[in-house]
Amino acid sequence: MLKKILFLIIAIAISITAVFVQQIMDNEFPYKANVEISGKTYSLSLPKVNEGVVDCIIELNIPDKEIEGYLYHKVYNSNGTWQRIKLLRINDKLVSILPYQKPMIKLYYYIELRDGNGNSYFVHKDNPFVVLFRNHPPRVLSYAISLLLFFVLIVSNYLGLVSAFKINHFIKYIRLLFYMLSAAVILDFISYWIAYQHLLVVPSPHNDLRIFKYLIIFILWLLVYYSHRNNKEKRIIVLLSSIITLFLFCLPDHFVFQSFF
Repeated sequence: MLKKILFLIIAIAISITAVFVQQIMDNEFPYKANVEISGKTYSLSLPKVNEGVVDCIIELNIPDKEIEGYLYHKVYNSNGTWQRIKLLRINDKLVSILPYQKPMIKLYYYIELRDGNGNSYFVHKDNPFVVLFRNHPPRVLSYAISLLLFFVLIVSNYLGLVSAFKINHFIKYIRLLFYMLSAAVILDFISYWIAYQHLLVVPSPHNDLRIFKYLIIFILWLLVYYSHRNNKEKRIIVLLSSIITLFLFCLPDHFVFQSFF
């Protein structure tokens, strides 16, 4: 009994660590870019994702009042012409907007800045930024999915530990994990539909592919659940499934297919 409690504490600690790792590796953090104008370097933070039925606000923290500029944008992977919008000066910031797009639509954009002498400085003109538009799912739904997935990860890590150290009678935890994971995947489908109005998306480093990641984990544990239908414990299968689940959980939502594009 003491071993099981110890393994549960370790499983919770591993799960909390995995959550932090996933947050650190999350590639929806804003783009970071630097531009040097007249000998001074400015650090810019630019959006990758825009949530809600609103325009995407672009803010550049550039206090020099002599600097002005333009925002260029066009639809992602299109042959359309670049649209130009002038950046407006609001105190120490240059501000503009990318017009609202339907969910799952992406825009290319880059920035041109000009100093007081009319010299131009381009930010990512040759490799434009990409912003993804999506709706905002209800917070309650997002919290429910996150909580279920966290408990799934705890049980998965616990199963990995007890199978590695040859603790018997763990099949009931496989059933518990499978039922929680089934609920999480169903809710995630609903959340994904609300956010993007799509379920099947083209694999791309700029698309949110979390639904594929959790489907892989679901299929993995479905096979484990099915393989234990005769109540015969298979430790190696459970241990490998636990390790793969932990690895996939830590990956950012775009990583699985990013190397192919």
